[in-house]
Amino acid sequence: ENIEENVTSLKAEIQNFINSEIGHLFDTSNGEVLNLEQAKDEKAIIYFCLQPLAFPAYAKTLGKLIINDLKALAVQQLQQENRQGFYTIFDEFSVFAGQQVVNLINQGRGAGVHAILTTQSLSDLAINEGEYFIGQVLSNCNNYLIFRQNDSDDAERLAGVIGTKNAHEHTVQVNGDGATGRGTIKINKEYVIHPDDIKRLRLGEAVFVNKQNFKTCIVKINREVL
Repeated sequence: ENIEENVTSLKAEIQNFINSEIGHLFDTSNGEVLNLEQAKDEKAIIYFCLQPLAFPAYAKTLGKLIINDLKALAVQQLQQENRQGFYTIFDEFSVFAGQQVVNLINQGRGAGVHAILTTQSLSDLAINEGEYFIGQVLSNCNNYLIFRQNDSDDAERLAGVIGTKNAHEHTVQVNGDGATGRGTIKINKEYVIHPDDIKRLRLGEAVFVNKQNFKTCIVKINREVL
């Protein structure tokens, strides 16, 4: 019953697309059909331009449909002995973010699918899916490129993702005459990259984090690329 309801809902959404101002994009009467598998085999680049400001509802739904097609392609990859990897880039994916993205990352990893996700802030991810979605996305990423964050909570959360390191805290005992020569040394934990440092990153600077090799560094990106 749920499957039939989902199919009915999908048909209704597609019909809405066809009858909308972007309906001409779905006209296949000229024989031109976009085939993701063919594009993968040809090592082609496919660029979907979704305009959330002009078509907010369509952009979100169409984004999910595209992700579902990519998931189906990943399943086909798993059934093949010679798997050809391909990259997917989701810019401002908080507009259409959902479980489809997380599922694509989980299922696609073994199929050779590499996903690059970009968003202005972590808070944007929680708007549609809730706070738990932020944790799901972060836990499924191996590499991070973190630019300046203006939100303190986002900066602190990202600093926590980067991790902590051991640091020595020295204390000195003093009396009325000054230092006595006695003191203590304690081992504490401190951020590898402090949240304040993330909030102070300049234009073109970013924190690069590789969780697989536990490498962290601040990189300078050419402004011409930005």
